This record gives sequence, C-alpha cells and structure tokens, in this order.
Amino acid sequence: MMREYSILVAMTTKRCESVHRSIALLGGVTAAAEQLGVTRQVVTNWKKRGVSATYVLTLVGLVDHQVSAKELRPDIFGRK
Repeated sequence: MMREYSILVAMTTKRCESVHRSIALLGGVTAAAEQLGVTRQVVTNWKKRGVSATYVLTLVGLVDHQVSAKELRPDIFGRK
C-alpha cells in the first residue's frame, strides 16, 4: 500500500511541475489564460487539479512541445 501511495505522489508531483512549467513558458497565469481563451481562475485551478483534457493538446502546442501531453495528463495520454 505504501509503495502505491509513493508512486501516486510522485506522479502527481511531476504533473504539477509540468503544469507550472507550461504556465511559466506562456508568460504566467494571465498570459496563459489569454492565449487559451479562458479565465485566469481556470488556469489557476489547473495548478491544484491538473489541466482539463480539453486543453491539453492546445497547451502542448502553445509551449512548442516543451511539455508533453503525457506529462500533463498521464492518466489519458500515458496509455499504450
């Protein structure tokens, strides 16, 4: 059980770092929101809850693939 928890925490931490990196690459929360056509609150929520699957591929394109879809949503894009 502890091992599964450790793996989950590591995956969540990595995803969180990827979200923060993506937002930084776009110039911050406000700039990211403007480029994606969403509110600042939506982007801020991604920091806590992860990026909505609806925006993952658009976000990856905007950051010129410096962050992958798999990094942002391994639950969806990490499958084989």
